[in-house]
Amino acid sequence: MPDVISTKEFGGLMAMLRASFTRDEMTAESVAVYYGFLKHIPAGDLRAAVNHLISTKISPVFPTVAEIKLLAEGKAKMEVQAGAMEAWNKANAALIAGPAYQTDPIVNAAIKLAFGGWAGFGNLDPEDTFARHRFSEAYQIIVTDDQRLGEIKRLAEDKKALAALTEGETAHV
Repeated sequence: MPDVISTKEFGGLMAMLRASFTRDEMTAESVAVYYGFLKHIPAGDLRAAVNHLISTKISPVFPTVAEIKLLAEGKAKMEVQAGAMEAWNKANAALIAGPAYQTDPIVNAAIKLAFGGWAGFGNLDPEDTFARHRFSEAYQIIVTDDQRLGEIKRLAEDKKALAALTEGETAHV
C-alpha cells in the first residue's frame, strides 16, 4: 500500500501553499475538497509536488487540484518508467544468468503480459526498440495497477504459487 498522507500532514502542505500563494480564504471545506481529490497519491509524491510548486511557480495564484495532481503523478510516472528500464535490463540479465535469477514477480508478470512468457522473450534481440517499448508498457501497467501488484506480491510470498506462475517458462530460456 502506498504511503498514504494523513489529514494532519496534508493540512500542513496546504498551509505551506497558502503562505506561498494568493488565496482569499483556506477553509476546512477547501482543504477537504483538495484532500478528497489528492489523498490517493503517495505522500512522498505530494510533498515533492508542493515543494516544486513553492520553489518554481511564478504565478502568485494558488495552485489548483489539477496542478498538484499532474506534478505528483508526473513524478511517479517518471519513476515507474525508470523502473521499467531497470527491469528490462534485469530481464535480459536473467536470460544469461538462468532460471535462478528469474524470481522478480513483477518482471515475470511483465514478460508474461508483453511476450506470453520467457520463451517468447528469449527469442528477442535486447536492442529491439519495439520489444523494449512493449515490455516497458506492460511493466507500467502492472506497477500502476495497485490491485494486480498486490496479487503479484502475494504470489511472490507463496513460493509454490510463484513456481506455478513461472513453471515451464524458465525451462525454455
